[in-house]
Amino acid sequence: MVLDNQFQMAGVTDGSIVFGEKKKDARSLVRDHVDELRPAVAELAQLESNVQLNWWDMRNRFQNVCNKQGGKEGKEKRRE
Repeated sequence: MVLDNQFQMAGVTDGSIVFGEKKKDARSLVRDHVDELRPAVAELAQLESNVQLNWWDMRNRFQNVCNKQGGKEGKEKRRE
């Protein structure tokens, strides 16, 4: 920012600067960006939920299989 001899900004006439205008523009940009990302974030949240549910389902299935096999192996080992 450059001030002239009158301590005025060079090339600026009265009323041409509106304080807070940049902040409004920045808020608008952020709001637009958030609105643009919203569908992708919602999709990612749904995918994450599905992955977690699938992981728990596979873990339970695997654990059940291991428990069934582990029970048989344990009995056979005890007989030896």
